[in-house]
Parts: sequence; structure tokens; C-alpha cells
Amino acid sequence: MRTFVDGKIKPDCFAEERLLAFPPACGVMLIMLNRFHNYVVEQLAVINENGRFTKPPGTPNQKTAAWVKYDNDLFQTGRLVTCGLYINITLYDYLRTIVNLNRTNSTWTLDPRLQKGGHYDKDGTPRGVGNQVSAEFSLSYRWHSCIGEKDEKWTEDIYQELFGKRPHEVSLEELMIGLGKYDRELPKDPQKRPFAHLKRGMDGKFDDGDLARIMESGIEQVAGAFGAKNIPKSMRAIAILGIMQSRSWNLCTLNEYRHFFGMKKYSTFEEVNPDPYIAEQLKHLYEHPDYIELYPGLAIEAYKDPMVPGVGICPTYTISQVVLSDAVALVRGDRFYTLDWSPKSLTNWGFNEIAYDLNTNQGCVFYKLMLRTLPNHFTPNSIYAHCKFK
Repeated sequence: MRTFVDGKIKPDCFAEERLLAFPPACGVMLIMLNRFHNYVVEQLAVINENGRFTKPPGTPNQKTAAWVKYDNDLFQTGRLVTCGLYINITLYDYLRTIVNLNRTNSTWTLDPRLQKGGHYDKDGTPRGVGNQVSAEFSLSYRWHSCIGEKDEKWTEDIYQELFGKRPHEVSLEELMIGLGKYDRELPKDPQKRPFAHLKRGMDGKFDDGDLARIMESGIEQVAGAFGAKNIPKSMRAIAILGIMQSRSWNLCTLNEYRHFFGMKKYSTFEEVNPDPYIAEQLKHLYEHPDYIELYPGLAIEAYKDPMVPGVGICPTYTISQVVLSDAVALVRGDRFYTLDWSPKSLTNWGFNEIAYDLNTNQGCVFYKLMLRTLPNHFTPNSIYAHCKFK
């Protein structure tokens, strides 16, 4: 990904090759973050705050220790600024949507950084000491039921390209062999990998108009709803593999997961899901709610009813508790965005560039990413930039 010149990364690409098969708006958001990083390091170099990024004598091609340090200082600071914007998007755009605050004028937030202090919060919780993410948590973000119609069609088309068949006609063995072949044939250089059937220009970048159209389509698309019967057929094999993997890892059960997060354990199948058909199927598969596996449990659990404020995307009860806890814990545990969250680390310009303003969209900042990276396709008051999650 890195060019090792002026702190920049290769344009319009991303490292994670699995995302190439995801609906294209996912990749476009990563490309926008890619562009934002390169914009940031350019500005850091031009401003050169307090001589922090003074160019060494000679040229970058000489690869002297001084030029290596110059590149690395710009890259690392640019990464801090870009990831800081991502953190603010998570806390002030994403979480507000989950709890339906984006339909109110409230500026309430779950930002753990608002508690000023040292290494501990008021309740004694440590800050900036690192993070550990369990294998169980990876199952909590498999929101396949939320895939919209366009994205479901995209997934079906990917199956056709790779296997010449519809998703439900591809066996697990064919899927694993096909994905292995696909992975081996992908170029090692992220910039040379195909993306959404788009073509790169002479500068190595995709056309802004193509990226903007993908973003507009993704924003306009209505997401699917959480629900036991709402997982697209195209994700059947992925769900089966998830169940098999969680069994091989000997992960905890749904009730054990809920107990860890301080939630009540289910004592009846009707508590898990009041739908008589779903509850009856669970009885046939598991003798007691204590035995419900985590992956199926998270998928079939009853979802919340919408509430303003309180419940926005209407997730299942366990997922809503887990996701909110995770988002806050990951920020609180990261020293770069708690103890070291200051202009000293990000520079004054960088700190202000990604800062939220509660008087603008109640703190939401995703518009900064869109307007900086696709400035000719979204106006400053664009509803796509300011209200993308609504």
C-alpha cells in the first residue's frame, strides 16, 4: 500500500482483498479514506508546522535515513489523522444512527473521550491500555439480513462471474475451491486489482464520477431488516461456513455471550423469538435455550422495535448491546485516541481538520470525507454528504 515517498499510499486502492467481492460502496468508502490520507500528508508537508516536516537535502530517490524518516513521519501522522476521522465518524455518525439520534436535534453522544482525566475513567475503567477482540465478536457483525436488494443482486452477479451459477447452486466445496483460485490469481499489488469493473486513468485513479455514482446508489438503497427469515439466499453458504467455523473454535453459546455482557439469559425459546414458527424450529434443534449456538442465535433472535430516540436500525437485542459496547471500548482502549488525542500528536491543522462541531449535523463528520475526496460531485449542502445514513 505504501509508496514510501512523501508519506503517501498508492492511490485509489485498499489492502483487504476480500472486500473486492463486497458491494462496491464498501470499497468506495475505503478509496475515499485512501484519498483523504494522501490529502492530509500533502497538507502536513505544505504547512510544516513548527518545522516538523522539513524536507531533507537532496531528493527522495536517494533513500537516505533522513528521507526515510521524512516519509515515515508524514505517513504515521497522516494515518493518525485519517483514523481519527474514522473514529469520529464511528462515534458521531454511525452510533447516532444506531440509537436513532439522527432523527433528533440531540447532541448526546457515547464518546468516551469526553471524560477528562488520566489513565482511568471515573468508574475506574482503564483508558489507552490496548484492545483485545474475541473470536465471538467477529460473529456479531455478520449482518447479512441487512443487505439491500441492489447489494444482493451484486452478490449474485459475483457468483455468476466466479462460478457461472446462481449462489444456491454452488456447493460448499465448489465455493472454497473457487475462492481459493480467485485469491491466488489476484495481483499482489493492490493498485492492480480489479474493482467494480471500473477503469483507472493515467494517474492510477478511478473516475470521480464513477465513484460518486456508486456512493449515491448505495445511499439511496434501502437496507434490509434484521430478522430470522431475512438472510438472502446468496449468503446461505457463508452462514453455513460461519456456523462450522464457530463450532471448530468451540465458541460460547448465545446465553453465555449475553451473560458476559450483563444481559438476562433466555429461559424459553419464545423469549429468543416470539414467532411461533421460529420458536418451534429452535425446539427441534436445541433441547434448551442454553444450547443455542452463538451464530444461529444472533441471526434468529428477535429484533427491537423502532423508537425515536433509542432504536434506529432495529438490531437484535444482543447485537445492539454488543456493538455499542464494542465501539466505545475500542476507542477507550486506544491510547492514540484517548491519552494522546491532541494537536501534539496530530498537529493543530490535523486535529482541527477532523474535529466535530455539535452545531453542524449535531457532530456528524462523514460529510468531510465526501466533500474532500469527491468535491466536484457533492455540493457543501448535499443531502448525500450530510444525511447518508438516514
